Amino acid sequence: MVWTKPSDLPRFPKESIVRTSVDFSTLSQEDARFFLRRFLLEVYQRRAAKLRAPSSIFTELQTELLSPEPEVEKLVTLIHTDQDIDQRLRKLANSAYYSGLSPVKSTRSALLRIGLIEFQKVFITEEIRRMFVATDIRLRQSARRLWENSLRCANLMEKLSKISANIEIFPGAAYSAGLIHDIGALYGLASVDYLRSSRTITEFPSQELIDDAVMFLHCERGEQLLRDWRFNIVYQDAARHHENDEKIYSEQVQNRQSIDILRLLTLSLSLLGNNRQRPKPLRECIHLPAFEQLGIRLEKLPEVFRQV
Repeated sequence: MVWTKPSDLPRFPKESIVRTSVDFSTLSQEDARFFLRRFLLEVYQRRAAKLRAPSSIFTELQTELLSPEPEVEKLVTLIHTDQDIDQRLRKLANSAYYSGLSPVKSTRSALLRIGLIEFQKVFITEEIRRMFVATDIRLRQSARRLWENSLRCANLMEKLSKISANIEIFPGAAYSAGLIHDIGALYGLASVDYLRSSRTITEFPSQELIDDAVMFLHCERGEQLLRDWRFNIVYQDAARHHENDEKIYSEQVQNRQSIDILRLLTLSLSLLGNNRQRPKPLRECIHLPAFEQLGIRLEKLPEVFRQV
């Protein structure tokens, strides 16, 4: 069956709509947005689309690295339980970029050679980058843009955490939060991909509609995904509240680390812009509450922006 107007839809969720189809070329922009959001709502409800989940050891490492001073020995013990991560770590430590006078043989030595911040950056970047894929070439462009925005946000958050006097956040944890804060948008992209491959969408919608669909309920989906993957509550809060202002999230978030991460995140998104808003001028951002609360040293900002 091919539906052509919203009134054709059965009442959700008594009947499934995903196994039928819609020809978007016949719809107005308003009806097309309605249909696409309606399809996505069912995909979300039924968890029909899939993303490649990170390994359990990966999520444990992220939790340990949230500490202002992560314990090296505990990290080494965790790394030993995953042969792939262990081998990749040693290979990286012995690469031309990091290698010293003698080759590294132990996991502990490899970790100390590249450093904890660099370890977290390298491995979470690789782990999350693998998720940003799509089977359709038109969706790959959206995935690449989403990835590039997340990577810029991660790099800025790391740099800002280093010049913030009022917080004790491990810079690698700030980087991780910036990289995964929009994971719900990635799930939206995977859901559109699922609708396309299942032939629910027979004609591809416009790029504007795809962008709208990707952001539809992405904060809620991101929080749910990270909860399912057992990420620390700090990362769940970053996914759920990064589009809220502090008056809203401060009433719902109790964890101090979450508040600090959200301040870094919302400030970074103000400086960089995101999928829904343009970057704000620096002269406006320095008057945001987060700027003062983080204790950011203004004279360090030009250097930070040169590095991002």
